[in-house]
Amino acid sequence: MSHYVDYDASSPPLPGPGSLKNCFYKGAPVICGPGGLQPSIGRLFHNEGNGTFRDVTQGSGLVIRPTGYGLGVVWSDLDLDGDLDLFVANDTTPNWLYRNDGHGRFTEVGAMSGAAFTEEGRAQSGMGVDAGDYDNDGRPDLIVTNFSHDYSTLRHNDGGMMFTDVSIPSGIGLATMPTLGWGVGFLDYDNDGRQDLFIANGHVFPNIDDRHLGTTWKQHNQLFHNEGGGRFLEVTSQAGPAFEELHSARGAAFGDIDDDGDVDIVVNNIDEPPALLRNDGGNAAHWIGFRLFGARRNRNAVGARVTVSAGLLRQTREIHAGSSHNSSNDPRLLFGLGSSTRVDRVEIRWPLGRTQVLTDLPIDRYHIVHEPDKEAQ
Repeated sequence: MSHYVDYDASSPPLPGPGSLKNCFYKGAPVICGPGGLQPSIGRLFHNEGNGTFRDVTQGSGLVIRPTGYGLGVVWSDLDLDGDLDLFVANDTTPNWLYRNDGHGRFTEVGAMSGAAFTEEGRAQSGMGVDAGDYDNDGRPDLIVTNFSHDYSTLRHNDGGMMFTDVSIPSGIGLATMPTLGWGVGFLDYDNDGRQDLFIANGHVFPNIDDRHLGTTWKQHNQLFHNEGGGRFLEVTSQAGPAFEELHSARGAAFGDIDDDGDVDIVVNNIDEPPALLRNDGGNAAHWIGFRLFGARRNRNAVGARVTVSAGLLRQTREIHAGSSHNSSNDPRLLFGLGSSTRVDRVEIRWPLGRTQVLTDLPIDRYHIVHEPDKEAQ
């Protein structure tokens, strides 16, 4: 789990706005943090299989010195070697990327992989994070939301645990400069077979409007359509009345709430009720979905990797335990099929390593699949 700061509520209160050098933003006095506050280390817990967990942070290779302000975190098989790697989005400090050796040991490779900094070598204020294959090349890419007057960062997975910051050429960068992003997710909202992007936005300084800095406390959420060829087009203004509203949003979770074959969105708002953004019309194209159940201790099949082939379209998704920002998504995986009217092949790589192939599956419905348990055979 990712931790942010060590703060003792019984200690004296935080310094007042503008009282220290870390208590200003663009020259305006603001609440202090995170700079000047003590970072807190993240922790890794091993599932013992008997309803208990064991803290294995020490000795796992994870950073154990409090040097990063961890916020977003996502597990994903980023190097396609069959085990889950760990990406941590840090606030104002370099991100961490841990390569999993498959035997309980991790190596931090953020700087050398291109995942720690922007392309000009600058640390950002990482908030939310997700991993998804937006260009259908079989490798999970990374999206990280950041502070206002900075861009949300889209990193293309080049293979071999190397990443390229493609935020500006993709169309994501400039569009996210005025906003402060939190929850984020790859989703195929129109079932065309390409992963789009949603970002929940809202500032942390309630009085930011008075400063006339080009950003505001309440903001529009943003929706980006995947045009193919590595390009995204912002379609917020065409996405319906929900995207016209202004909120200071934080968490975002994604799933087919009404079981109609398209992805809906739930957004948590500061000092307001949460918002349910129902997707109307996203299921105009055909689709297929899966609910996987893992064997033994991993009943939710976290880490399973599903590849769906339909004609020339080949898509890959993973089951994540949680991502975005303080959120957890629908455990089902939904694949839009675009212009295809049938699925040729479904390949499931289960967490225990077995590969299962399914064919002749009906479309426009969810399928329940159980992991074969080797010990039961």
